[in-house]
Parts: sequence; structure tokens; C-alpha cells
Amino acid sequence: MTLEEYLIREKAKAKPGSFIHGQTLEGLAEYGIDTVNKYLRWIDEECYVNIHKSTYGVKPSKASIDRMTDEELLNAIRQERFHDDAEEEIIEEVKSKQDCSFNIMANALAHLKGVSNV
Repeated sequence: MTLEEYLIREKAKAKPGSFIHGQTLEGLAEYGIDTVNKYLRWIDEECYVNIHKSTYGVKPSKASIDRMTDEELLNAIRQERFHDDAEEEIIEEVKSKQDCSFNIMANALAHLKGVSNV
């Protein structure tokens, strides 16, 4: 599946105004994102940054994230997610900050739980 096909499919499933509706091939290309796998990695990275910042008050370094394999990144998300016992409180906090952050986190959590969008 191409990135364009993926975005079309996901936009059709998403609520109006959701994070994915703001994504364009041109905009993603500016970040070097041209495949579904790169897009999903970017979503996971954004999720990790948001969860880490919510937990510790600071963002993790880009260099440390770039050094992580996909599996290490997913494990880091999982570890950060369970750092606070109340998963629902984390989700609600992120959701209240901005819809964009919630959608990134929800997509990553679905990815962690094995619900693949690809």
C-alpha cells in the first residue's frame, strides 16, 4: 500500500478535524516521509515525545529517539505508558491538551495493541 492510499483510507475512517486530515503527501515529504512505514515510525516518535513530555515535563532528545530501533521505540512507549498507573488519566490529559496529540497517541496505542492500520 502506498502512503497516498494509506492516507486516503485513514482520512475516510477518521472524525472530521482529526490529526490525519491535516496530513498531505507534500507536507510529509518535507520531513522525508514517503512510505507508510516511515509515517508510522513518525507517529510512534511523536507519541513517545508526547508521553515523555507529559510524564517528565521535558521532551526526549531527537538524537536518542533516532538511535532507537522500531522495537526499542515501541518498548519505550510501552514503558512510559505504564510509568503512571492510570492509563486513562494519561489519555484524558493528552486528549484535553489537543486533539492532534490524542490522535497520535491513540494510533500508537492501537499499534502497540496489535491493531494494525496497514
